[in-house]
Amino acid sequence: MMIPAHALAGIACIHIGWMISRDNKNWLVIGVVLAFLSHAVIDAFAIFTYHDGNPSGTLFSQFVFWFWLAVGIGTIYWALRRDHRYGFGILAALSY
Repeated sequence: MMIPAHALAGIACIHIGWMISRDNKNWLVIGVVLAFLSHAVIDAFAIFTYHDGNPSGTLFSQFVFWFWLAVGIGTIYWALRRDHRYGFGILAALSY
């Protein structure tokens, strides 16, 4: 799947980790583990909505590739400016 979906899943998993264990200091570890596991779930859903994103293919394929790359960079930039802890979730979600 594309970078923005994984980045948003990493952000959501950091929040879920915080909501699960508010009184516990392990919320970041829980969020990072959930973010890592979310990669497989998102890729399983992506099989049903596959669009060819090839930077050297047809014009539509090139547009899809560069559009999602720009959206991914924008999403990661926004998240890191908002709270640097989102970076842990994004990195874990993208490192699968």
